[in-house]
Amino acid sequence: MKRILNELKKEMSDLAIEEIEFGSPAGSKLAMENGILYPPAVFVDGTLIAKGKIDADEMVASIRELNGVRD
Repeated sequence: MKRILNELKKEMSDLAIEEIEFGSPAGSKLAMENGILYPPAVFVDGTLIAKGKIDADEMVASIRELNGVRD
């Protein structure tokens, strides 16, 4: 996920990426609030868009769509 998100950041310069460790207090809180049993999970503007076994193409398409980018 890190590699894919970093590649997407090159395309979308205004995309901000923040990594939160799953076992940290903030990560544990996000996991509990969103039913995340194991990493990874991806949020866009506070909304969970993917978790667990993530389909990279679907995730990228969702991020592009949410940011008004068309393929």
